[in-house]
Amino acid sequence: MFSKLSAAWDMYAIERAVKIIDEEFLHIKVEKIEFLDMPTYEEAKVSYERDYAPYVG
Repeated sequence: MFSKLSAAWDMYAIERAVKIIDEEFLHIKVEKIEFLDMPTYEEAKVSYERDYAPYVG
């Protein structure tokens, strides 16, 4: 599903797959698909160490 040619192509392919799954298997109509910005592992680790680790046992 990931082409490595273009992020836009990958996003389009994901949107198509989600719409097919929703319509064919879940029988619902999806109006809008939003992509969330997920932090990388390194960003999440730094955030955890800065914000939560001092307070954990």
